[in-house]
Amino acid sequence: MTKQEFLSGKEFALCERTHSKYKYDNGMIIELNYYKNKLQFSSHEANVENVGNKYFTFYNFCLNKRISGKINFQNL
Repeated sequence: MTKQEFLSGKEFALCERTHSKYKYDNGMIIELNYYKNKLQFSSHEANVENVGNKYFTFYNFCLNKRISGKINFQNL
């Protein structure tokens, strides 16, 4: 996936074994849950802090702790 595809909201999967896909939307990562190729529900997964040329950084909070990381566009 390219940076431009990511910013345009193209869906991507982080794991092949799940029915979940993700997409970028207005500074957030949205999780899309499918069943039998039909969207069942979507939910906020993380906030996007920065979008660089090769990767994006994200963060979220769990039990009042900030959890963050970065994902390379080539791995999507």
